[in-house]
Amino acid sequence: MPERAAALPRWAFAGFANGPRQCVGADYARAEAAIALATVLGRWQPVAAPGPADARPVRLATVLRPHRLRLRMLSR
Repeated sequence: MPERAAALPRWAFAGFANGPRQCVGADYARAEAAIALATVLGRWQPVAAPGPADARPVRLATVLRPHRLRLRMLSR
């Protein structure tokens, strides 16, 4: 079985990532997310909330999330 797994393409199990079977709406979703984020950040300013912060690195932001990311949003 390990030899079969080694023969698989790099993105074989990441359905929305890259490769020949990439999600057809991925580019649209990225553009929409960028516009939404720009709209929010145009109206609000994120500030780190007081308290302990979780500084572990996050590899795939769309799948994993920080455990204790606390922000305060201040109106501009």
